Amino acid sequence: MKNTRVSTAERVLSFSAQEIWNIITNNDDYSWRRDITKIERISEKEFIEYGKNYEIKFEITKLEEPNLYEFNMIGSVFQGVWVGGLTELSEKSTRLVFTEELEFKNPIMKLLSFIMLNIKKTQEQYFDDLEVYLYKRENQ
Repeated sequence: MKNTRVSTAERVLSFSAQEIWNIITNNDDYSWRRDITKIERISEKEFIEYGKNYEIKFEITKLEEPNLYEFNMIGSVFQGVWVGGLTELSEKSTRLVFTEELEFKNPIMKLLSFIMLNIKKTQEQYFDDLEVYLYKRENQ
């Protein structure tokens, strides 16, 4: 896997693991995500996310509610694995650890990915969007 990039991001949110789980595993409500324009469900375990300039096919490989969410990803220039771990620290505190491992189809695409695909920034934006959404729901 010489054409591989791995990125892990971690954040503690002031919500229960179950509250977070219910949002991140719900592919019917993606309104809280700034990076997604549409999600198309193919089956119970497969879906496609559409962004402004990309589409990625996902196949869910593990669902261990509310602690582990894993899937395989296939994009136009990469394939990979995403692992989301949720550890409840208290009734209202959960540590999220999300890891993406992307294997690029060729070395040139891997090099270009450092310019065109900031994985860490994408992960942080996901956490930011999730946290904002959770607080909005709590204060409704």
